[in-house]
Amino acid sequence: MVKRRDGQKRAAKVAARRRRRTGATTGRQPQSPEQWDAEPADGADDDATDAMLATTSEALRGVVAATLEQRDADIARAWHARLVDADEHVRDEDDRSPGQWFADLAVTTRLLQVGRQADGGDLARRAVGWVAELGESAPAVERLGVALLDQPQDVAAVEPCIVELGDDYLPAMVWLLTGAVAVAGDGDVRWLDALDPGE
Repeated sequence: MVKRRDGQKRAAKVAARRRRRTGATTGRQPQSPEQWDAEPADGADDDATDAMLATTSEALRGVVAATLEQRDADIARAWHARLVDADEHVRDEDDRSPGQWFADLAVTTRLLQVGRQADGGDLARRAVGWVAELGESAPAVERLGVALLDQPQDVAAVEPCIVELGDDYLPAMVWLLTGAVAVAGDGDVRWLDALDPGE
């Protein structure tokens, strides 16, 4: 069994709280404050959780690779739409959306890893520039990139971006990750594999 590291656990908690507060990526109303701190995988088997995260991370890698190859922002949107559709059929008793939750965790973890290991302080600017070449230049995308890719990382600054981006929040994170691969990883998605998962 592969245990999630502390960084992944922190990212999971932040992502889950953020999504439950806003309901932005699911179109649902925000949950009540007393539900914000509930663990997203309460009672879930660790092996099943790790397997789902691994599967989602592999799907994310494919979306990044396709976006790099085709230079099409709608690939990430289509992935998000498939997650939303699938989650309509598998919500748990707390009305959580597991596919979107795992996708949020996977991309947030990767962005935080990339940001911590980036050389120099301009990765966010360069990644946002690449995203703009896809035709996606919303100010919230830039703020999201700065919050997650620049040092010091500012996870608290992400929440306003979630609200502003709405259904484009998860796609925007995928675009930023893809932009980081394009500008810091020479456009090779295998660069992500070389990142230290403990970072």
